[in-house]
Amino acid sequence: MILFLLLAYSFVILLRTDGPFNIILKLRNRLFALEQFGLGHFFYKLLDCPYCIGFWCSLVSALIIFPVGWFTIVWAFIGAVCVYIAEHILLAIQAVIEK
Repeated sequence: MILFLLLAYSFVILLRTDGPFNIILKLRNRLFALEQFGLGHFFYKLLDCPYCIGFWCSLVSALIIFPVGWFTIVWAFIGAVCVYIAEHILLAIQAVIEK
């Protein structure tokens, strides 16, 4: 279970950066350019929030591991909380290093 939470966090880091060979950057720019139904704004808000990305990545991993049920949603929220905690730990470490 911990492995899948770490997997979700690594996907969050990958999706928030430009990715290898700028693949994620190119994909993100194409998604933002979608004008139909305001999808560009939707994808911008979705990919801008690390907790949202953590939720969706954890939901996908939960659907792989568990049958669909209430625990799937709980698992997705646990993933979002783990991303939140990891983000704040990394910010604290970065603040200590910069001093």
